[in-house]
Amino acid sequence: MQNIVSPPNRTSHYGLARGRGQLDPQIPASRLVTRLKLLRNTLRPTPHVQLAVKGMNLFAKLEYVNPVGSIKDRAAYWILTRAAERGEICEQTTVIESSSGNFAAALAAFTRLVGLRFIPVIDPNISGAYESFLRRICPTVVKVEDRDDTGGFLKSRLQKVKELCATIPNAYWTNQYGNLDAMEAHYELTATEICADFDSLDYVFIGVSTAGTIAGVSRRLKEHYPNVRVIAVDAEGSAIFGGAPRKRHIPGVGSSIVPPLLSHARIDDIVLISER
Repeated sequence: MQNIVSPPNRTSHYGLARGRGQLDPQIPASRLVTRLKLLRNTLRPTPHVQLAVKGMNLFAKLEYVNPVGSIKDRAAYWILTRAAERGEICEQTTVIESSSGNFAAALAAFTRLVGLRFIPVIDPNISGAYESFLRRICPTVVKVEDRDDTGGFLKSRLQKVKELCATIPNAYWTNQYGNLDAMEAHYELTATEICADFDSLDYVFIGVSTAGTIAGVSRRLKEHYPNVRVIAVDAEGSAIFGGAPRKRHIPGVGSSIVPPLLSHARIDDIVLISER
């Protein structure tokens, strides 16, 4: 399966345009941009470690060594920085996002460091450690409890984001599901590191949820290694590749919607994994 890139669209198919903060003419936009760009120094290249598997050279990229602990740190940094550069957020902005954990943690840490407000929208599947972390550093945490029509919580979280954006002044939805900056983060950062470390690649396996990682990485790797095969790894019970959505238990892999960023990914095959 190979998806061809569609024209850029900065509004998701849920009708949720990203929030736009109004810049205060008395506060130079460059001040927020400068603070955000300083965070770039924390995003060091993550290591590739060879795994002991007979008959092949198999490597794992250790994204947990990112500063807040996951690959989502890259997208959080990139989205905030690009939004500030375009004047879409300012020091009065309240950032809002739906997340099962990793992306919310990254946004919470980075917004706190640069002085922005952040409201994460979470659900009962979030790990206790992440929820505790968010409640310690975010003045407001919104937790949805009602399941949606798929048996999950994602659509309920997105509806809550829509309500918050409609009622909070200067709200900005980072939209990890459809924001092209999320894809660009992995094209410019994650995939660039892979290309620097390997002369050739035959296969790359990438877990899929919001599809930002696989969209950005697949496009860069296909340019650098024309014969590489990109394998999407999804969970059983996920709706991303056309399956019927059902209740899942592991956050961060799979989705109960088809994320808009998936249309930008260049995928050769799909592997479904069981949670059991």
